[in-house]
Amino acid sequence: MKNIILSISLLAVMTGCYKENEVIPDLIAESKGKVAQIAVFWAGANPASKVTTITIEASSMVSCNVEYTSEIPVTDIKLFALNGTTPLETIPASAAKWDAKLRNYVVIFNVKAPATKGARLQVQAEATTDNGLASIRRTITINTKP
Repeated sequence: MKNIILSISLLAVMTGCYKENEVIPDLIAESKGKVAQIAVFWAGANPASKVTTITIEASSMVSCNVEYTSEIPVTDIKLFALNGTTPLETIPASAAKWDAKLRNYVVIFNVKAPATKGARLQVQAEATTDNGLASIRRTITINTKP
């Protein structure tokens, strides 16, 4: 019985001195709001393949498909050259179609491949929401045949 009382007393003293770790709250940043998520960004006409690298003839057009989802309204979807500052095209979100099978919105861009044979163009897609926040960019690569 003495051992039980001693154990309980010791436990009470130990837990009474416990201080909560305050490191975690310091690491949590303030949320700026919700953002759209690009599920997949792929090139070509075959939705079964969903390739992120495609090789085509120089100066030809390729379909680039952006599939995204968002809990808040999206204003537009943009394509950029890989340097991230050169906009290639912007399409308003109203052009997106809901695909019930994929459970995503789908937007199709037509991108012209480089005019030079053996060239490479990397394209990034980004979705911007009403609150001004942009999704993480997804990248595809368009190569031209030598």
